[in-house]
Amino acid sequence: MEPIRIFLSYAHEDYRAVRSLHARLEAEGYRPWIDKVDLLPGEVFAVVIQQVIRKSDFFIICLSSQSVAKRSFLQREINTALDAREEKLATDLYIIPVRLNECEIPDQLKSLHTVDLFGNEAEEEWSKLLRALRKGAKRIGKAPLHTGEMASPMGASIPRAKSNAPEMYRHQPLHRQDYGHNEISPMFLPPIVKAITVLGGLVLLLILVGVLMKQYGILKDISPTKEDSAAPKVISSLAPTPLPSPSTSRPPSSLPTFTENLSNGVKLEMVNLPGGSFTMGAPEKEGWIGDETPHRVTVSSFAIGKFEITQEQWQAVMGITARDQWEKNNTGKPMPAEGSNYPVYAVSWDDAQRFCKILSQSSKRDYQLPTEAEWEYACRARTKEAHAGDLDKMAWYGNNSGSVPIDALDIWKKVNRELAKYRERLSLNKNRPHPVGQKQPNRFGLFDMHGNVLEWCRDWYGPYPKTPQENPTGPKTGKDHVLRGGSWFNYESFCRSAIRYTGEDDDKIGFRVVQSLKSP
Repeated sequence: MEPIRIFLSYAHEDYRAVRSLHARLEAEGYRPWIDKVDLLPGEVFAVVIQQVIRKSDFFIICLSSQSVAKRSFLQREINTALDAREEKLATDLYIIPVRLNECEIPDQLKSLHTVDLFGNEAEEEWSKLLRALRKGAKRIGKAPLHTGEMASPMGASIPRAKSNAPEMYRHQPLHRQDYGHNEISPMFLPPIVKAITVLGGLVLLLILVGVLMKQYGILKDISPTKEDSAAPKVISSLAPTPLPSPSTSRPPSSLPTFTENLSNGVKLEMVNLPGGSFTMGAPEKEGWIGDETPHRVTVSSFAIGKFEITQEQWQAVMGITARDQWEKNNTGKPMPAEGSNYPVYAVSWDDAQRFCKILSQSSKRDYQLPTEAEWEYACRARTKEAHAGDLDKMAWYGNNSGSVPIDALDIWKKVNRELAKYRERLSLNKNRPHPVGQKQPNRFGLFDMHGNVLEWCRDWYGPYPKTPQENPTGPKTGKDHVLRGGSWFNYESFCRSAIRYTGEDDDKIGFRVVQSLKSP
């Protein structure tokens, strides 16, 4: 049976969400197409894109608050699709707008009903999208190549068909004839085809060199195929296991990394950090809420998670969903956000320890929570300021994690520092956690060290020593364990590199793991 062909139009910032949508549509028996996966080396980008759009049965335009505000290839692809739509019947379902987060719909698409793959209704909206595709396919006499279990956009509640689970992380290339790629070559003699292929390869090579030169400040105006932007990105709950961020204004970290394979094809990315010395703590003028006495600390080399542990990774190791974890610790409260690429939260220190133990047993490596010293060393990434960079660009926190930007500190003051009223005001703004890896990393290439979710450390909370320390592990006993980094709920001062919390039952707590580099 001929496959149902879907063109996925998107902006560079939303690649992670769209890559996962691509995989989930494949799992449902469709044949989706995105340039970064399906465009072959040597092909002429503009020619192939035009051709694939016109050959597609559906054109899904993925919209976000970042993409709709920019002039880009996205706008050109919409115009091409609108032209292609003129050649179809008025009753044909062809263009489907999909919103990845809260954003305005472009004027030329406002007459079309949208699918919102974010927020509490994301799972229901995903089902609507599948129904729309089936209805549209039926009108043109097609059907998905296979059915099986429905893939949930939340990544937890509804299991994927077993035969497709590995496809999430390795793509089988499309047959060229599926989208008519081979219709170009008969128009030319073989030598010309070869010349075009070589020329296309040279163009791609020049673009790559230009991008690398731009990254390091040698050039300013050379762009890759899709537009790059240092703007923060928001993606839907369809996001897969984290990928390296393509949109950061600083050069990528050159530190070595490795990947731990979890169950069902889920991966855990780790970054090897060199040992070093730094001043732990901060001057009191930064706004202490506890002891942050500055003191010199030296840590040995270690590896740390590039991202906070995600809901997908939690389920792969622990065997329970993030929703089950939430309900275990927060009976009756609505879950703020759910999806494979969101950080797991509402995690107790004991639960985090169990995660580390199970992961260590399965991997034969020593995974633990970071010590407080390791965490701050990793967060600071050789910086000395209150934050390791521009907080708005690096963190989801009280000011930017909701529906509209707010001044969380000003709200805190206006409610006279009453926590219940502060929570209510931020809840009305729909402040919530966001998928990992969508903000700018620090200089070590680590994401979300500030904000998103609070992170557990291994140490008991206690007063700092005043003398230099080497690989400190904190007090031997205590009442509460240390939390670091701030969350989507906190204002700026509570997301500092040196800030220290305690607690056991907060619903905004997640974690990341470290590993001794001496492990086998």
